[in-house]
Amino acid sequence: METIEIVREMMHVSGLSVRKLGTALGKSPQYMKQTLYGGTIPSSKKLAAIADACGYDLLVRNRDDGTEIIIDPPDEK
Repeated sequence: METIEIVREMMHVSGLSVRKLGTALGKSPQYMKQTLYGGTIPSSKKLAAIADACGYDLLVRNRDDGTEIIIDPPDEK
């Protein structure tokens, strides 16, 4: 699954519209539309902030030993 598809799925499950997600992140709907439909892959911090707003954690797991790291969203929005 592509990164943007994952973001859209998180939004769907959490019930957040583009506008509501933008508000939660302190961003305009236009900024969010560019992020979601502009073809640019969000940075890990931006993705962590989006996941946080949707009620998710961004988790990275090592394939070999299963070690997990949660990427914290930035404090500022």
